[in-house]
Amino acid sequence: MEGTSLAVPISGTLEGLESVTLDEVRHLWKTWLDMPKSLYAVGDLLPEMQRFLDGLLQTAPVCTPHSPLAPREMPAVVREVRDIAQTSLVQGYTTQITLSDSESAALMVLSSILGSGQKSLLFEEIRERHSWCYSISCSLIRFDGLLLVTAGTRAEYLEDLQSEIARQIRRIADDDYPQSLFDAAILDLVDGISARRDFPRALIETAFQQDLLDLHRTDQEQIARLRRVTRRDVQETAQKLQLAVTSIVQEGEADEQD
Repeated sequence: MEGTSLAVPISGTLEGLESVTLDEVRHLWKTWLDMPKSLYAVGDLLPEMQRFLDGLLQTAPVCTPHSPLAPREMPAVVREVRDIAQTSLVQGYTTQITLSDSESAALMVLSSILGSGQKSLLFEEIRERHSWCYSISCSLIRFDGLLLVTAGTRAEYLEDLQSEIARQIRRIADDDYPQSLFDAAILDLVDGISARRDFPRALIETAFQQDLLDLHRTDQEQIARLRRVTRRDVQETAQKLQLAVTSIVQEGEADEQD
C-alpha cells in the first residue's frame, strides 16, 4: 500500500543486484558493525562466547513507536494480468488494533475463526463447500493492525469469491457462526503459545517482539488473555474491519492489463 510501511519493495531487480560494488558491501558491513544491537540467546552461553559477544556488540533498547494503519475512505484495487496458471487474490483489512491494544487477543481469535486456524469459515465455506479456490487463508500484520485474506483461484470465480469473503466477515460481525469454531480458535492459539517453548527461534522472535513494543507478557498471561476473550469481543472486533486494498494477479494474456 503506497505511503505505508507495507509499500517497501522486497524482491529487487537483477539490474540492481548487478550494480552492487564490493566497496558498497564493505561500507554496509562497517555501518552494521557500528550500529547498536540487541542480542538474544536461547540456553546458556559459554563464558568465552559471552566475552566475545560483549566485545563485538554495542547493545541498545529496541523499543520503537508504532501505530495502526488508518482506514481508507475508498478501498484501493490493484490488478495485473500475467501468463500464469491461477489467479492470486489478496485483500487487506484495517482493524485499528495493534499488539499493545487490549483488543489484540480478540483480533487473534477473529483471525483464527476467519481463516488462519485449523478450522475456519473461509476454508469450510469457500474452499470445501463452493470449491471457488485452490487455497484460502488469512493472517495478521500485527504491527500495522492489518488482516490479510489470501486466496488462489480462477479468474471466473473472482466476483463470487470476493462476495463470499465479505459474507463470512459479516457472519462474524453478526455473531452468526458455530460455537465449535470459537472453541477451536481459542484452543489452537493456546496450543501455539505452549508449543513455541520447544523452538529456539520462536522464543527469540517473541522476546524481540516484546522488547520492540516495550510490552512484556509471560506465556501464562497471554494464555489468560485469550481465555478471557468472549464471542462479543470477537463480534465487536469484526465490526471494525474495513477493506483497504484488493490486489489481484490474474491469469490471462499479458496485454489484457487494466
